[in-house]
Amino acid sequence: MILGQARMDPLSKLTARFHFLGEFINQANKVHYVGGREALSCIDRDLVSLPEIIGHLKDHCKVEEGSMLHWLFPC
Repeated sequence: MILGQARMDPLSKLTARFHFLGEFINQANKVHYVGGREALSCIDRDLVSLPEIIGHLKDHCKVEEGSMLHWLFPC
């Protein structure tokens, strides 16, 4: 370890991948995301909440009242 640099615990962050302004297409047993953008955010695990996630999403795009948010767990 270099003096003054602590190692970050990789489990201390939740990496969220946002997909917005597009759609998911199922084709030949694969899912494709088309017509939109993707963005990543790293959220402190001890701060994970719906308002925190929406706040990170707002860093990447405009979020209007009534927008739908879907949470997918990796398989």
